Amino acid sequence: MSRPQALGFAAAVLCAGCSPGTPGGTDTGGGEASAGRGASGTGAANSGSGTASSTTGTGGATAATTGSEASTGGHGTSTAAAGTGTAAGGSSGAGSAGGVASGTASAGRGSSGAGSAGEGSSGTGAASGSSGGSSSAGEVSSGTSSGGPADAGASLAPGAVWWLMDDGEIGNITGSGPDGSYLAKAYFDHPTTYIWGALTYSGATHTMDFKAASAAGSCGQTLVGTVDPTNCASLAGYGAVLLDIEGGKTWCSAASEKQEPIAACQAAYAQVQSFNQSCRSDAGRSPLLLIATPGTDLTSTFGGDGGCGGASDAYHQYICLGIAGGVAAAADVYEVQAQSIENDQSEFLWFVQAAAQQARAATNDPAYPVLAGITADPSRLPSCAAGVLYADVSETIGTVEGYWLNVFGAACGTSTDGQVAAELLAMMADGGP
Repeated sequence: MSRPQALGFAAAVLCAGCSPGTPGGTDTGGGEASAGRGASGTGAANSGSGTASSTTGTGGATAATTGSEASTGGHGTSTAAAGTGTAAGGSSGAGSAGGVASGTASAGRGSSGAGSAGEGSSGTGAASGSSGGSSSAGEVSSGTSSGGPADAGASLAPGAVWWLMDDGEIGNITGSGPDGSYLAKAYFDHPTTYIWGALTYSGATHTMDFKAASAAGSCGQTLVGTVDPTNCASLAGYGAVLLDIEGGKTWCSAASEKQEPIAACQAAYAQVQSFNQSCRSDAGRSPLLLIATPGTDLTSTFGGDGGCGGASDAYHQYICLGIAGGVAAAADVYEVQAQSIENDQSEFLWFVQAAAQQARAATNDPAYPVLAGITADPSRLPSCAAGVLYADVSETIGTVEGYWLNVFGAACGTSTDGQVAAELLAMMADGGP
């Protein structure tokens, strides 16, 4: 599924995202750092504190977990192996609105400085997104909330979009042809791409993924057991950990954590905070981030219906139960698994907005980083049409910072899901189909 423009499309936009830029900071202790939300111009106070730089160091531990597709909205992951590499350069200042600017900020929660700036703001002053409707755990009707942050000027250019990616899924895109290789590097070789498995691009943030917080279940490895405050070297080279608790019958998360995912995330967050206090409190060292990605199928395992049994479907029940807000309050970055309804654009948009609004209300932070799940897998995208994904992305990029893009390596019509994903990136670079 090649494009007529081949590699010539949106050259200026791509080059702006590919330039090395100026590092926001260096972890001189051989530790880890990741870029936070940035805004071009001045007067931008961002979520978290500290300097935004890319990961430096060598991979220490091994995240060897395998996943399978959950029954509702689950993310699958391929085997993750320990990786090495250095991350040169931070995020570059982009000339277009929505670019990730060089300078300081981490994805950690809590505002610093004066004023606040939502993603994509330029110039001076504050640009936080407005959110209407209910901010409680109750149901939110369609169209009542933007979910923040600043909607105007949000960019789909390389470097402006955050990504959660498995190294094998990146391989499925780069293996689709020259366009895929070129686009994958342009979009994913940035500090706000969180990659688990081997660190495919040195400019990205190396991440270790887990499916269990403290109760192993059948996963074997837990986040709490791995993130050890007494062994700082064990996570050298890593800038983030990802916790993916889901409710599917074949998912390895323990039954107790499927029933109480918010409590499980709180335990994981306490451990990460303890690790940061012991291992990353020195000046110039960015904290280890916790990224939480709870599955929507947790509504079938959640301990009690919280009065939400009358919700029309799992997605409304998920919002009613307050899972988005509860988990976001115990994590530095939250991802809403919306990929199972990506073919229904209005429902996808409503769910992403409602979850983002709830997450930012729970954290009292209009700039809290939220991502959304999308997939090129034909089981979710039977049309194999990248235009469907582009429509979802273009409608939600003002609400979320970026996406977890699933690319499992499956045949999709006469092409592969890797080619579909490459086509999506090309559309993002071109500004449309």
